[in-house]
Amino acid sequence: MKQNLVAVIAVLCVIVLVIASFASIGRAKHAPKQPQEQTQTEQTSEQESESESLPESEAERETQPDSESEAQSGTTAETEPAEIGGMPFVAYTGEAHAGTGIAYRGKGEMAKYVIVIDAGHQTRAMGEKEPIGPGATETKAKVTGGTQGSFTRLAEHELNLRVALALRDLLVEQGYTVVMVRETGEVEISNAERAQMANAAGAHVNIRIHANGDNDASVKGAMAVCQTPENPYNASIYQTCRALSDAVLEAFCDSTGIEKRRVWETDTMTGTNWAEVPTTIIEMGFMTNEQDDRAMAAEDFASKAAKGLAQGIAAYLSQGGNETSTNEEQTDAPDVPAYTVDTELEASFGMSFTETYVTMQATGNVWVRTEPSSEKGMETAVDALKPGEHVVCVGLGEKWNRVLINGKVYYVSAAYLELVEE
Repeated sequence: MKQNLVAVIAVLCVIVLVIASFASIGRAKHAPKQPQEQTQTEQTSEQESESESLPESEAERETQPDSESEAQSGTTAETEPAEIGGMPFVAYTGEAHAGTGIAYRGKGEMAKYVIVIDAGHQTRAMGEKEPIGPGATETKAKVTGGTQGSFTRLAEHELNLRVALALRDLLVEQGYTVVMVRETGEVEISNAERAQMANAAGAHVNIRIHANGDNDASVKGAMAVCQTPENPYNASIYQTCRALSDAVLEAFCDSTGIEKRRVWETDTMTGTNWAEVPTTIIEMGFMTNEQDDRAMAAEDFASKAAKGLAQGIAAYLSQGGNETSTNEEQTDAPDVPAYTVDTELEASFGMSFTETYVTMQATGNVWVRTEPSSEKGMETAVDALKPGEHVVCVGLGEKWNRVLINGKVYYVSAAYLELVEE
């Protein structure tokens, strides 16, 4: 019996040990739970606190996709296009990008305006020929090498790019949507292709930045260039191009101090003829003139030029972008009888005009000028017409009329002319 008692006690001891062992395992499993949950809670609270303490823009970046275009615009790709005219938007860094067609998304109210900046020329010229306009049989070199400073040796393509990049920086800062034709000299893009890039972008302004040269080192000053009202490729946008040219030239000269010359109307520019959007060329000065050359090579010139060009663009856009300019060559003519067209003369000039005669109505001789301006006084006067003398008028204007004399086009003050029918 004693042995039975001992056996029972031994069994009970084993049972107690087993129960104690299971209890110990249970405590080991459950003991870490409370500290771990507490640590996770503390980490979550710390992260939330960090997020709340960040500026709003930084907090948004913690939760939004990282994209160059989104970072620049502050909007998502779902609500904003990723490109313009086939040119992807890139982030603005202030640095130059390789290639052509570099687009920067605008911001705010001014983002609706697309400005294309074409820094004229490039490091290497392209001598191959291209049509000077859509469907034209006449051709010109795709891109010439440009000129250079006679006194500073600065290459025109470098000067043009300096100003273009400074204008880019200013317009991006102001919120415009900006497309750069080039940001380096190492490109190959023709004048027609440059215009087509502006067309594809639907540019409100296409500004082509150039500098001038002349065999006469005394010739100086800035000028703008646009097509004539008779342009066979894009005469329909003449008025907007002329208004843009006037606004840009005026503001550029005010800002830089470069002497103002005129707006030259010509149909010989390939990059202008191919354009379907408001386009102007700004010829900033003559690199063959010492005063202009040194002024354009100065360290602060690019910023002054950019400021003036930006002001001119803003002035043009504030007019609605399509106002007829009130300049000396305005082509709105008074009501006159229909005149016959001299087709042979049209063909010889490669332009279209109505054969209208004007008769001098002054008591003395009237000077004929090479440009529609009296700012230089007699410097531009090349000949004189006598009272009662009449000539062919190839363009009517509010202040100046174009007249054809001995096969050349000149300008005569409209105040001294009377229309007659022959």
